[in-house]
Amino acid sequence: MMSRLKRFLPAVILLLALIAPLSGRAEENIAPAFNPKDYIAPNSEVMANLMWRTGAFTLNNTLALDEYLRLTNCQVYNDFFKNDVEWLEIRSAMSGYLSARAETFPNKFVISSVLDIGRYMDSRGGFEILPKSAFVQTGFISLYQIEEMATKCGMVDTKHLQTIPNSYVLRLDAPLTLDFIRATEEQARKVVESNLKYYGDPQRTNVPRVVTLDLYITVDRFLEYGRNSEGIANFKEPIFLGTLDRLEVYADPKREIPLLIE
Repeated sequence: MMSRLKRFLPAVILLLALIAPLSGRAEENIAPAFNPKDYIAPNSEVMANLMWRTGAFTLNNTLALDEYLRLTNCQVYNDFFKNDVEWLEIRSAMSGYLSARAETFPNKFVISSVLDIGRYMDSRGGFEILPKSAFVQTGFISLYQIEEMATKCGMVDTKHLQTIPNSYVLRLDAPLTLDFIRATEEQARKVVESNLKYYGDPQRTNVPRVVTLDLYITVDRFLEYGRNSEGIANFKEPIFLGTLDRLEVYADPKREIPLLIE
């Protein structure tokens, strides 16, 4: 039994090492210049890594360890989970790995979406962001919401897992307001042209207008779990504290025509 585990152990260690992309550099006293390559798009695995980094998961939570392995390393899970003794060894190895490496897991993310905007207002020199998309002294934003239905290790999705959250919420350290985008007439033309090219039908008069938004954020720490209407903690919705490092708005989804960078 143990010989089988030893035979697979090098592969297991290698696979575990691939679970989290290296955010990679040691902390420095001087903050580095902004680099968009330091930020990654959230997904189920990356967010699970964040739970370990911020201490939302603890190493004595064996169910979280098991479900984390199933989510991030299906092959190891399938090979060893049904054998109690071998799985204890795998779980112990994972616990040691997380203890040593969790603080290196990524905590910088780019959240991308589109903003619905109105028609160009020459009197104000720009576009109003429609209320359903606008940020007005917004303190909380969605960091990630599990929506994909792709099969993961025999699961249709991850929503039925007991410890893996369905949604992740970020509380900004300073409220965000973004309800208007200034634009020259030339930029306005590019917005309209981009919408016709990527989203709309030139034959329609009610061509939808949207612009692309990228929020670059750093998650600082885990705060708490959200609560339902009865005040009971919802362990499927962790809340983190974070900082908005940069905001970018583009006229086009390919991000070739910038409208706002701050």
